Amino acid sequence: MKYTTCYCMLALAIMLGATVATQAQNGSEGGKKKGGLFGKKKKAKEETVDTGVSTSKSQAMTINIGGKKKDYILIDWSNAAGENIPLKDGQFDLQAKIFSTTAIKPGNVVLYHNRQRSGARMDVSGLYGQQQEFNYTNRIALTEGANEIVLEVTTEKQNKKSEPLIVFRKGRTVTIQPLGGARETPRGVASVYWWTAYDPVLLNGQPYTTKEKALPLKFRILTPNAITLDQVRVMHNGKALPAGSQSTLEKDSQGNFIFTGQVDLAEQAGTNEVYLEVQTNPVARSERLQVAYSPFRPNLHILCVGTETNLAYTRKDARDFAGVFKNQATAGGNRLFSKVMIDTLVGDQASAQEIRGTLEEFKVRYYTGSIGPDDVILAFISSHGFILDGDFRIQGDDYAPTRQRSTSVSFRQEIVGILEDVPCKKIIFIDACHSGGARANPADINFEISKLNAVKKGLTVFASSRGEEQSYEDPQWKNGAFTKAIIQGLTLGRADADKNHIVTLHELHSFVSKEVATIVKKVKNRAQNPVLVKDDLGDVALFVTE
Repeated sequence: MKYTTCYCMLALAIMLGATVATQAQNGSEGGKKKGGLFGKKKKAKEETVDTGVSTSKSQAMTINIGGKKKDYILIDWSNAAGENIPLKDGQFDLQAKIFSTTAIKPGNVVLYHNRQRSGARMDVSGLYGQQQEFNYTNRIALTEGANEIVLEVTTEKQNKKSEPLIVFRKGRTVTIQPLGGARETPRGVASVYWWTAYDPVLLNGQPYTTKEKALPLKFRILTPNAITLDQVRVMHNGKALPAGSQSTLEKDSQGNFIFTGQVDLAEQAGTNEVYLEVQTNPVARSERLQVAYSPFRPNLHILCVGTETNLAYTRKDARDFAGVFKNQATAGGNRLFSKVMIDTLVGDQASAQEIRGTLEEFKVRYYTGSIGPDDVILAFISSHGFILDGDFRIQGDDYAPTRQRSTSVSFRQEIVGILEDVPCKKIIFIDACHSGGARANPADINFEISKLNAVKKGLTVFASSRGEEQSYEDPQWKNGAFTKAIIQGLTLGRADADKNHIVTLHELHSFVSKEVATIVKKVKNRAQNPVLVKDDLGDVALFVTE
């Protein structure tokens, strides 16, 4: 890499300087005793050596050899030039090397993004002799179009600014311009990006949910050329809409164009696709926003977790449960939900950290508009459960007995605690197994679950058995008894007690409780009775049968 060459050449120059200085000093001392190499004292000659170090401006640096060391700061960008480089989570990873003869602290480094001072973060990677080499890393959010990034390092004696790094963002990719290149917008001429809270990049593929028919629009357009309102098209479900009477196109203080307007969403479309198109040469387009619009129907968000255990069917339980609901989105108006979104974590995907992270994403989706207050979150968990310091915990797929806390998830504090921060309806199906063919739920585990009565309203917990019972699976069912009964009650309509083709939570509970008790008694000759441990939501509708 470029900075490796810089460092090696600079280190060579410093070592060379030290060697020459030492020889000069020895020669001087020798002159006192023997008259030096030629019989008399000689003054060490000051020389300059081109180290070949490439600074941000590719200029040679001069170092005094045998004389007083010169202080210097070099800043070398590590990001290689290139095109169509993908962003990570919509962020750009910035990297640089800083070489200095004096120590540099994080407070000495300042980042300027589009000439605005920003925060900086630096990590010391190592110290080499008289030279100190630092790694600088930062993750920043780029604006659409051209971005100018400058690093400034200030010490007591010196101040150094890097050459500007020019990065062009277009959607989810960037182009890094070679250092020293012309700072002109590439032939993409115009760049368009959303100037709203519901940015498709921030939503990361998730739809924006709204019950309002009119969707307000605001876009920022970066272009070196003047444009008019006639060149702007709102694209809605593949059709170009001319700017309406409420649309405006104005210049901001930085010379960029701001477009505002609105589009009327279509409920029958299921998911609306909206983006802006600017008729430049070539045509510039924004990221495409997916909008889930339904003035009446909520969306259903499902998380299914099945960890790898010594039981045969935990992963299958999670997959089968997810499959039951995948077709429950609006189809000709005969479904309860406008859209169904499913996250399935099974096997090594169901680590404790991944379970926590996916739950936390529900909070992010709420704040970015993907989850509305009328939506339903449905969590299904099939795993081992155990008590640690009075806390009921769910084992992750990476569970280790020597790291019990970090490889498990607290049911009350993390699963329920995180979901309680999302102000919508939540239903949790919990089948916490223990060993062998019997999914043991000791009394103390269900006692811990019963403590959930203290949490906020808006949550229902459906447990696979009572406190004094065990939960079972069997090859005859190819599932746990709890999951098998849920699947049959919904897909076969057996839980639809009033035969109106809609299964409610209480109807499902009534059927599952009886069915599980029957099949477990028949196959295992044991007792198992699922129970609604907590029932804040009441008899809400869950499923539409065929």
